[in-house]
Amino acid sequence: MQAGVGVVVLAGGASRRFGADKLAADLGGRPVLVRCLDGVAAALPGAPFVVVGPPSRRDGAGGADVVLEDPPGSGPAAGVLAGARHLAGTTAPDVVAVVPGDAPWAGEALPLLLAALDGDPAAGAAVAVDPDGRRQHLLVAVRAAHLAGLDPLALVDAPARALVHGLRTVEVEVGEAAGLDVDDPAALERARRRLGA
Repeated sequence: MQAGVGVVVLAGGASRRFGADKLAADLGGRPVLVRCLDGVAAALPGAPFVVVGPPSRRDGAGGADVVLEDPPGSGPAAGVLAGARHLAGTTAPDVVAVVPGDAPWAGEALPLLLAALDGDPAAGAAVAVDPDGRRQHLLVAVRAAHLAGLDPLALVDAPARALVHGLRTVEVEVGEAAGLDVDDPAALERARRRLGA
């Protein structure tokens, strides 16, 4: 299935809990976003990906296209849809995988999500579940045809789970690292400890 996969990396948000731009935070000499993108590229070699965020993200996007949700600041669901539409216009993938840009090891979950979706043709999405049993709606693989049928206006300011509302989904357990979001300084320290381990 990997030949028909595109990846949306969410790199917007205000980083309120972090107190600064969390995606630019140093993690072992590299920004968090760059570590995330490297992980995606390693997990899915050759897969096209798009970064959704402000134009300033181009500096850290490693040559990937950068697009903005419409309207700007309208939330993660709108951001995923903007990224999916960009991919549809360039590479037309069958499946769109989504990762949060503040998750340095999210790429580790992508092969698991894609295999689960491939193994259940009736499922519309595969959703990551962290070790605490929480569904991670920003770490998913969704059939592109479903995303193409969504109403953009209905997704403005909607939570990420709106993307899979009404779909048959398969849950995929992922490890602690894949589910680690650097959303506050304490999480950054956990990531640094893991990197140094």
